[in-house]
Amino acid sequence: MSSCHLENTPHAKSRTGDKINTLTHMEYITREGKYATMSHREEDLVYTSSGNLPKWAESAREFWNQAEINRRKNGRAYREIRIGLQEELSLAENIACIEEFMDKMGIKDHHVYTYAIHDKTAMFDEDHRNIHAHLMFNEKQADYAITDSPEQFFKRFTVNADGHSVQGLPVDRYWSTEESTRDMRATWEDIVNRAFERNGLEERISMKTLKAQREALLEEGKYEEAELLNRIPAEHLGNAAKNPKTRERIREMMNELEYDQGEAPGELVGDTTSGDNPSNEHTIHDNIQDVVETEFELKLQIFAHDAVIRKLAKEIQKERKALLQAKETNVEKVEDRAVDSSVKAEEKTANIVTVDDILVGLEERMMSSLEKQSALAKQYASEEAKLLTPRETYIATVDAVTNGEYTKHKQAMHDSKMVLKAAERDLKSGLKRVCSYQEFMALTATKEKAREERLRSVRAALACRHEVRMSKELPKQAAIVYEQENAIRDTMKDLQKQIEKENRTYMLYSKKADELLPIPGDTVLFTEAIPREVRKFDKLYGVIPLKDLPSISQNRETEHGKYRDEYIVIDGQIPDRNKPTQVVRAIKVRDAVVDGKAPEYELTITPETSKEGREYFKITSVKETHAQVALHQYRSYKKKDIGDLLHKLKKRMPVKASELPQPSTRRGYRIHAVNSNTKDFISKSVNSIIADGTGGQRQGLWREEDEYKGHVSEMQQVEEK
Repeated sequence: MSSCHLENTPHAKSRTGDKINTLTHMEYITREGKYATMSHREEDLVYTSSGNLPKWAESAREFWNQAEINRRKNGRAYREIRIGLQEELSLAENIACIEEFMDKMGIKDHHVYTYAIHDKTAMFDEDHRNIHAHLMFNEKQADYAITDSPEQFFKRFTVNADGHSVQGLPVDRYWSTEESTRDMRATWEDIVNRAFERNGLEERISMKTLKAQREALLEEGKYEEAELLNRIPAEHLGNAAKNPKTRERIREMMNELEYDQGEAPGELVGDTTSGDNPSNEHTIHDNIQDVVETEFELKLQIFAHDAVIRKLAKEIQKERKALLQAKETNVEKVEDRAVDSSVKAEEKTANIVTVDDILVGLEERMMSSLEKQSALAKQYASEEAKLLTPRETYIATVDAVTNGEYTKHKQAMHDSKMVLKAAERDLKSGLKRVCSYQEFMALTATKEKAREERLRSVRAALACRHEVRMSKELPKQAAIVYEQENAIRDTMKDLQKQIEKENRTYMLYSKKADELLPIPGDTVLFTEAIPREVRKFDKLYGVIPLKDLPSISQNRETEHGKYRDEYIVIDGQIPDRNKPTQVVRAIKVRDAVVDGKAPEYELTITPETSKEGREYFKITSVKETHAQVALHQYRSYKKKDIGDLLHKLKKRMPVKASELPQPSTRRGYRIHAVNSNTKDFISKSVNSIIADGTGGQRQGLWREEDEYKGHVSEMQQVEEK
């Protein structure tokens, strides 16, 4: 997913407002010094380089240390350019882009510089990489004079009456202007887009604001494409996204789909972040303001805005991959040794997702949401039936105290009353028809017996009631019954929230479908080509995630700079620290992938311990085996082979990708027609069941957990962006 981000910042400041130490910043971005063993960070450095150093500086560390020593209190020793790199390009290609950028902007030949490339899994999307560069350079024009010492280099620039330099080097004020930022962004946009074009990729980045891009498309008469950009851009969150609570908040917005963002179709294409601050365009529905409490909350809502459609597109792409693998397997069953050429060609082409694919996926998820709402509504009705009236609650409480005797007495009173009424009716009937004396006496005796039984049952019930009222157990049992009632009501509230959540989810998917309907069904929204290099989120044999396998890293010095090579151990064994030397099979991260396969290496490793006490393995030799390892499922890798490896690693994963149905073509009816019927049905059914709601109040679950356990230094808090 192409990244479009370039930030021009001066010397960074700490929380206290003081400028941070220059050497510390250099060590941080290059993972040197105390940052060499920083938890969860040492693995993200992949390349560093420095250049244009003066003769008196033997290394970049010495130069930046002297820059800090000679810096005035309020002066700045460096300027930093943070650049988002492209995961579609290889590491070498990204390095070439940075080198070309420095050359065109005059940094490479006229300023002392150090830059580092970090590559790690994206924070909110494990299927993508967050690859970026930190470029720091000194603003003094190092080619204006020859200086033999740090003092001469960093002295304040002074000229005589003739305009000739007396001491120091001049500072290029160009870098502090808005013009420099615009020039850098335009230069970077041109460099990256030409790199995409050379590689035959359709991706492009644009540093223009969404408003400017939209106006340009309107002038060209491309109205549909212009409408895709009619939205609010997501602002770069910077340090705020590092806060565990903020990350949890964003994940809630992305995963639970709590609110309808009113997302425009423009969220489906183009860059994910803009090079400029959000514009004042009110393109998202005004009701966003009604569901957020602060400006920062609104910023998080916009940041998570892209997630719904993008997540759905990725699911469709995974389905396509599974179908492709199934097709390849079927071909190999017919021809054991030859793979159908059409399959190979299809494997090399991009995985395309169209508007029709998204609409079908949205429809399926809408129907699933309706089914969930119906099931939850039935469960709600079942719980509601358990609620008791005040009279029923009282009887249940008294029965709990008397072990059910009170209900028995009440029933006896009722029965005796019915018997007495029957006896009175019989006696009255006998008198009307002038019965015999013997029959009259018998009817009278029956009535008196019924009256006595009635009085006995009433006295027993009154005595039981008096006993209950005098008992100390009544308040206790009343509290128990009250708690049971509250538990039922709490369950109903939870069910109501789930129904409301599913309804919001349904309405959101419905809104997305309505927005996509005017767009031609064969419009391509997403493409994903077969990876050109090994990535940590790829899967060994298409089954085992590489990120779950043991990894070993080492630094490698070259004439161009310092590389960090990372190898993934693939032979099923976890390196043993009790062995002085051992050989393992591995593949190399960022190595070239040809036809879905990566080269295999044999590593000779030895256990080591750093000065700080960190245990690691040192690579003493690397040998290429000329074998290749598949990153996708192939028939040559049988289930038994994969099963053995899984057993060795003690992991439970599916051996074969599930065969998912092929997304159908565009339906003959409009989804919004289905929406109108289903929405009315759900609205009536749910509202009839739930008369009194909670108002749909939302409670955020804020988890007090930090992914990076241990001490986080002030430097990390200031620098991590």
